[in-house]
Amino acid sequence: MDNKDKIKKIVPWIDPEERVTAHFLDETDLVAEVTGCTEQVADLSFAPCLPQMKQYVSVPLSRTEVSEDLGRYARDPACPFKRNRLMLVVDENRPAVIYSWRCPLCDEVGDRSDCTVRGGVEAGSSGQNDGASP
Repeated sequence: MDNKDKIKKIVPWIDPEERVTAHFLDETDLVAEVTGCTEQVADLSFAPCLPQMKQYVSVPLSRTEVSEDLGRYARDPACPFKRNRLMLVVDENRPAVIYSWRCPLCDEVGDRSDCTVRGGVEAGSSGQNDGASP
């Protein structure tokens, strides 16, 4: 299967409500979300215990086999029921964990210093004198 065929199978699964199965050489049966797909890579997100911390991984399509996981089903109740879901088998070890922090106040992704709410007026860093002190 060439990359164009793989893209055709992956793109319909780019949906925050859907999950896919991912297998790596060193870890199998991982639950992932497809967040994007280009001609060379598929972008996946793995959610650990804490919803604010996700691992984002790009896997090369040239080293990925695309098939169906017949033992799992799609979970979006608004869509027609699917008896299987996408399975990506990557011929590499799972990449090292790189977590991205999502601020629960402003919902921005990145470093903790990226938060506009904590660093803005709501956090008390406006620099204005409230009249309580000289």
